[in-house]
Amino acid sequence: MLSKDVFFAVNVLVLVCLVKADSDADITTYPKMEEYVASFGYPIESYDIETKDGYFLKIHRIPYGRHSQNTTNRPPVILMHGLFGCSENYIMNGPKGSLSFEAADAGYDVWLPNVRGSMHSLGHRTLDSKKRDSLYWDFSWHEMGIYDLPATIDLILNNTDHDKIAYVGHSQGGAVFLVMATDLPEYKEKISVFIALSPALLFNHCKHPLLLELMDIDGPPMWEGFQLVKERKNILYVDYDEIRLIIATIAKQFPSILPSIVTYIFGESEQIDLKQLIQFSGIFPAGGSVKQLEHFIQVREAKSFVHFDYGPEENLKRYNSTKPPKYDLKSMDLPTYIYAGQNDIFVAVQDLHEIADILPNVKEFYVIPVKKFTHLDFIAARNLKNLVNDRVIRTLDHYIHT
Repeated sequence: MLSKDVFFAVNVLVLVCLVKADSDADITTYPKMEEYVASFGYPIESYDIETKDGYFLKIHRIPYGRHSQNTTNRPPVILMHGLFGCSENYIMNGPKGSLSFEAADAGYDVWLPNVRGSMHSLGHRTLDSKKRDSLYWDFSWHEMGIYDLPATIDLILNNTDHDKIAYVGHSQGGAVFLVMATDLPEYKEKISVFIALSPALLFNHCKHPLLLELMDIDGPPMWEGFQLVKERKNILYVDYDEIRLIIATIAKQFPSILPSIVTYIFGESEQIDLKQLIQFSGIFPAGGSVKQLEHFIQVREAKSFVHFDYGPEENLKRYNSTKPPKYDLKSMDLPTYIYAGQNDIFVAVQDLHEIADILPNVKEFYVIPVKKFTHLDFIAARNLKNLVNDRVIRTLDHYIHT
């Protein structure tokens, strides 16, 4: 007998196959970053940078608000997206509900990175991201922490008159920051505050049906099967353009089932805005490597925030140990603010409490006071301004004025 979760997934896959056979490539039209931001009267800039390992990244910037009198020397803040996300994640709610717009109106110089593998950052000096077997895709979120984020910080400091930056990270964005802060501690001096919106760091109490099925905690380990799939030449690469096409097609042709799909993927929410989800359905997933997901699964297996596990032989070469070391979270002494969602089936409140007990300078642990607040709601909730954004901006103000 199939479980209801598996039954639902099978039905969605059947629908996907039907949609794929009759999809129109033009149906994935969605608001483009520059056009969408400018349509509300906000300035928008973009920068192209190269990391030390040759990846080309695009960084978006909203330097000031639409009614700002002071357009220079504004304190910079980074808003980092999550797994398979992009800079658009922070504009989806428009001016009255998106942290990027609200922070710009509050006096901040807002920087929106796009990490390697996302749809805005697919270039490389020598590697071709369009080839399925390309080494371009051989990265996890570790490389984002030691290459992408430092390059972004250097760009910002070179283009502003400030020597410190505030950092807000959602989901994987929290993991990326802690990789940098622990493995490249010199960069801590360039950060004023770390605000973590449901940071993806531990999964001991994860309730997501797909992740648990992949791990198959209660049965024969599917990890071995996952490894066999990984050994195929194209495992690091997924055709995200095709996936976005399918999702956007479903959203526009079968909008009534979109809330059920979102609920299955992210959990039940009281904050879903169907119109908004349809509008931005063409940006998810924005792209990335399967290795990012593999690394998170390893964290689940290890029950700790650990470096990537390459196997005993390669680990010995890289880490001088047969097992991957833990990231030294106790060394991350920057002021930290952690936000948790009560119905986050990816990152449980209990796991974030465990992280908070390890980090030495947690100033606040805040659980959103809505019972059905999910992982997605941190960037897409209807009432995001009152539930999250205003509080984040008050914290930013504290570190600017002290």
